[in-house]
Amino acid sequence: MGKKIALLIGVGEYGNGLKPLQCPANGVHAMQALLENSDIGGFDEVVPLINPDVGTMQARIGSVFGQLTKQDLVLFYFTGHGIKDMAGKFYLSTKQTEKFENETLNPGTAVSADFVKGVIGNSLAQRKVVILDCCFGAAFAKGFLGMDDSSIDVAAQLGGKGWCVLTASTSTKYALEQEGEDLSVYTRYLVEGLKTGGAAPEGKESISIGNLHQYLYTQVKAAASAMEPTIFNAKQGSDIVIAKVRLDNSQRYRKQVQAKTKNIRISVLSKLAIKGNYWALVDVIRPTAFRNLNLLQEKLGLTEEIAKDIQEEFLKPYRDKTNNLAKYTEILREEKAYGYPLDEDAIQELEESKRLLNLLDEDVQAIEQEILGHPVKQQPSGKIKEHKSQKSSTPLPNLTYKDLAQEDISEILYMKNVKATNGWAYNLEHINEIEGSTNSRTFELFWSESSKGAKTPSAGELVILHQRAKVTHIVQILDDNAYTNEEGTWRWVRALWMPSPQTDWSQLPHQREILGFDPPTIVGGATLSFQSKNFSNFWKAWEKIEEFQSYVWLKLNGQTTLSAAEYQAQAQLGSQYSTFSFETVKVDNTGNVIETDQSETKYFAEDLGNGITLDMVRIPGGRFMMGAAEREAGASDDEYPQHEVTIPEFWMGKFAVTQAQWQAVAELKKIERDLESDPARFKGAKRPIERVTWQEAEEFCKRLSQKFSKEYTLPSEAQWEYACRAGTKTPFHFGPTITTNLANYQGTDWTYNNKTYPGNYGNGPKGEYREETTEVGSFAIANSFGLYDMHGNVWEWCLDAWHDTYKDAPKDGSARISSEKTKILRGGSWDNLPVSCRSANRGRDAFDPRFLSIGFRVVCFPPRT
Repeated sequence: MGKKIALLIGVGEYGNGLKPLQCPANGVHAMQALLENSDIGGFDEVVPLINPDVGTMQARIGSVFGQLTKQDLVLFYFTGHGIKDMAGKFYLSTKQTEKFENETLNPGTAVSADFVKGVIGNSLAQRKVVILDCCFGAAFAKGFLGMDDSSIDVAAQLGGKGWCVLTASTSTKYALEQEGEDLSVYTRYLVEGLKTGGAAPEGKESISIGNLHQYLYTQVKAAASAMEPTIFNAKQGSDIVIAKVRLDNSQRYRKQVQAKTKNIRISVLSKLAIKGNYWALVDVIRPTAFRNLNLLQEKLGLTEEIAKDIQEEFLKPYRDKTNNLAKYTEILREEKAYGYPLDEDAIQELEESKRLLNLLDEDVQAIEQEILGHPVKQQPSGKIKEHKSQKSSTPLPNLTYKDLAQEDISEILYMKNVKATNGWAYNLEHINEIEGSTNSRTFELFWSESSKGAKTPSAGELVILHQRAKVTHIVQILDDNAYTNEEGTWRWVRALWMPSPQTDWSQLPHQREILGFDPPTIVGGATLSFQSKNFSNFWKAWEKIEEFQSYVWLKLNGQTTLSAAEYQAQAQLGSQYSTFSFETVKVDNTGNVIETDQSETKYFAEDLGNGITLDMVRIPGGRFMMGAAEREAGASDDEYPQHEVTIPEFWMGKFAVTQAQWQAVAELKKIERDLESDPARFKGAKRPIERVTWQEAEEFCKRLSQKFSKEYTLPSEAQWEYACRAGTKTPFHFGPTITTNLANYQGTDWTYNNKTYPGNYGNGPKGEYREETTEVGSFAIANSFGLYDMHGNVWEWCLDAWHDTYKDAPKDGSARISSEKTKILRGGSWDNLPVSCRSANRGRDAFDPRFLSIGFRVVCFPPRT
């Protein structure tokens, strides 16, 4: 039969930079007691390890797994901090684990996932169970030699069947510990499911790994919605039996309670949280279900005390949820009392509260409605009473409102256009008379059923509306749905361009002042979409309107600090664009070039002096899916969820900034900080600059902006990926793989901690060993936008601060800017394997270190003639 052996590791003490944890040691002791219990786990040997150093932890993992036979069953349980480094590599913490002052991991103080995977993967045991109650557990598991990847022959690579991984959550941010609890959320229900037999199916005398996961998923999600317990390689290992259960009347009653409590509604818990009183089972399930449980209790001969203990076992996660909802209720009431409507800082703090309490937006919707009368993210302006007849059951779109600095443009508003009995209210005076809002966060645009264009524009399009053949305002369509109520057909839109506060909306003085012409006359219906160019009499005028629209878009997204007058002056100074030709290629799965094409695009060149220029390539606006495709090889959790982003036109450096360009700008007048003229390790005027910090790259952009009166910045992360992909959806803009004939990256296998990483991607070939950067453009192959070296050579700084996932990421191409010191890196470098050079791959580092693999390229926004 073989032996049953468990290695249990809990780490709650750490070095500098990591918060200590109280629960890991308790988790190890609790699991040890269960597994050693002959009536439950019946394990032959249980090895506990609490707060080990690196050497001890590696040695114990090696000794346990190195002595196993094929017949043995082994369980590896780890609880504590899991950590990713800048390159996305995973580590399990030890008591020595520390972070440097720049928040990066000291890798010598933690045990790498590569070491763990190597040891476990090489053991002979055919039944292996790994349970990870730590951050990044899911990402760790996905890297476990391709977990759940149908292309992996698990039996061949791991030496047998039965390899399974359970993780506490797919999220990288969740509460390992909750106040007043001895065990972490995940381990608490892990222990409970084994101890009570709650994880066993009805009528079964054993608990398999698959059963255990199903129980954990139900209980943990009930207690903490934001967590997502996951099982990997379920097909191979879910049938492994881990514990025994004694079938008796208590167990029969337990399974009935479990069945009747697994679907308790969040709306019920929200009401209880608002009331703040104690509740029992009868308050949260159907009355008939409660009566039937009482009848079953009597039939089975159970005492009321035993029945209540079993009920509390399954009510515990819902009590946890209710307690967290009650805490959020108290926080929200305090915030409302402090100041209402809530400002952006308050909203951000409430979002942080939800994260810390493991609550989702939908969990707190009823509470926010009860206290505020609306969801937190949809704040009223508070200036004008809302028109009562306009309330609708259709939820508002999820918008973030940004006030514009009041310079020389009229106020850009989100507003509500309301319907009067005698028609639409088109002037401010009339709207105010019928109590319509002219300064609310959203704009309800109404059409009649027969109105031209009411259902034709798509989400993201701009639509022009006019009155008496004069432009009144321009809106952006926010979704593809048209709604109908008693007031007509309407859609959610955002007002991007509106007139100044004049009684007559057909008068647009700001438009004449900024653009220098009167509103154009338009023939046709109430709305016209800008997707087509059928307005022959209007299009030339629109080119100037578009100039103003581009400015508004940049202003709304914080991508320009120029005033409208400065922006107009910049546009008038725009040079005639030149055209350049370039070659693109496509490769097949094996890296062979299957298509070569010649393309051309527009660019302009900034003269930096002494014959040095900076070529800026036009990147047309458009939409794309940002992030890794589902099941993309090598993808990490931080590359999800994949989401659609709309990108306005911008201009981007044809190449990464070179050393010659850097030196030219370093001689310009200082804005905020000095720039070293020659920091690069690998010297060469046409080689990319490297060993520059994020702050220095930002200074470079500010000096460019001052010299050329254009807005130069680092690209947002969305702009960078959009520009890199250039319309492709494959891992590389070349296609499904990459070769060292096309880019500068590490093409040979790389061994680290006795683990070998492949120098190829997918079915592509391996290539050359690379030791340094190459001159920009030296491979003479661009992507379809005309950009060179987007894969490899040097990592490129982006404007954004680091976020662990794309949850709540902007959909308009703007950067996620904050005071967070960890910044985004994209593209991979000369010393990275191909998997790190993918279009979707995300790197990060603190903004102030210098590395010989990090450079940058710049973007600016549409200069016009």
